[in-house]
Amino acid sequence: MIAPIHFNQFKDRIGELFTAEVHHIRNREVILLDDDGNEIILPKEQQIPSDFYRKGDNVRGVIELVELRGNKPRIVLSRTSPLFLEKLFEQEIPEVFDGLITIKKAVRIPGEKAKVAVDSYDDRIDPVGACVGMKGSRIHGIVRELGNENIDVINYTNNLQLFITRALSPAKINSLKIDEETKRVQVFLNPDEVSKAIGRRRSQYKACRKIDRI
Repeated sequence: MIAPIHFNQFKDRIGELFTAEVHHIRNREVILLDDDGNEIILPKEQQIPSDFYRKGDNVRGVIELVELRGNKPRIVLSRTSPLFLEKLFEQEIPEVFDGLITIKKAVRIPGEKAKVAVDSYDDRIDPVGACVGMKGSRIHGIVRELGNENIDVINYTNNLQLFITRALSPAKINSLKIDEETKRVQVFLNPDEVSKAIGRRRSQYKACRKIDRI
């Protein structure tokens, strides 16, 4: 039975990791129910492309939106948000949960690839090694949850040129042009390196990104 949603109960939970059960599958959305019978919406655009759902499946995501449509509350879950990736890191990696490792930035092409920049105030901690684990043991569960999304974890640095080089690795960059006024970066690289830098599905676009996006 679907219970009436209490708007105030959810409005302060935006960005939280949340689990609910598949109740009904539609073309453009999946209807989920939480343990209290509250209805949660998982729209098509918030689903990872490789996601496949069956009634009764448990689905994890982050609460993306809580709004009132007329007098009816609408709770939207997201599995494509970069914040979902960050929350999975918090759940699976104790050093991130405890604050010993900080996620400086996370960006995703959902289901394809992701880049996560990490840092630690403790010089004794290798933030990348701690997040990945021995032979990928710590990050494997996150990769599986995200439909085998290729997750690259990189060391954060204030050196912008070095940071961009790390972020676009394993692509080999020929040169960078940083425009401080417009906050944009132009990256020049050989055609066969483009897909390594920005993903197969975006390789037809120019390798030009805002600084604050990665």
